[in-house]
Amino acid sequence: MDESRKERGMREAPAAFVAGGDQRHEVLAGLIERVTFHSQDSGFCVLRIKARGHRDLVTTIGHAAMISAGEWVTASGKWTNDHTHGLQFRARFLKTSTPTSLDGIEKDLGSGMIRGIGPVYAKRMVKLSARTCLT
Repeated sequence: MDESRKERGMREAPAAFVAGGDQRHEVLAGLIERVTFHSQDSGFCVLRIKARGHRDLVTTIGHAAMISAGEWVTASGKWTNDHTHGLQFRARFLKTSTPTSLDGIEKDLGSGMIRGIGPVYAKRMVKLSARTCLT
């Protein structure tokens, strides 16, 4: 920050902001805990993500053709503070990948995508397969 701004008592902008008021794009990666909303027509989705470096679940909004709980997502976008819904990450780009962790596989199986397999049965399947595969 230049000296003239300091002398006038002006603060430096947070790291997330750049000249002109635009925000830098950040990358957020984590496990999708819940798909709060997903439109089949437009692809718009509201996700709750357990993201790296964040204590609480992060609300993420974006567009994806297909998305389900348990998938690993990498999102590029910016933070916005919605007057109704609060702080959320607005993703311009979402990339999903199949889960590789036991927790992710359990959430993916129990997400309701496969008829007849709910959260309880998915937990049993993962527990049984982990015991069988790891011994």
